[in-house]
Amino acid sequence: MPTIIYSAKPNIKQALVLLEDLIAAMANERPRSKSILFKSVSGCVEVAISFFPAFLSQPDILDLLMGFFLTLFSSLKSQVHST
Repeated sequence: MPTIIYSAKPNIKQALVLLEDLIAAMANERPRSKSILFKSVSGCVEVAISFFPAFLSQPDILDLLMGFFLTLFSSLKSQVHST
């Protein structure tokens, strides 16, 4: 694994956990609030998608990515579906 990816792992882990917690906290909010949240994190979602090839062999990051997307889809399913 390249050094830059290895050095970024702690920051990526922290960001994924924070984003997942934020999305989970909004699970029971009104649709308008969820829509605003989804628009706010959509750039982060694109970046998270781009992480898959680089971290496919890293189970710790892959587990966090899968948890992030599970929370995203379960909490914001109508907002994700509408894009």
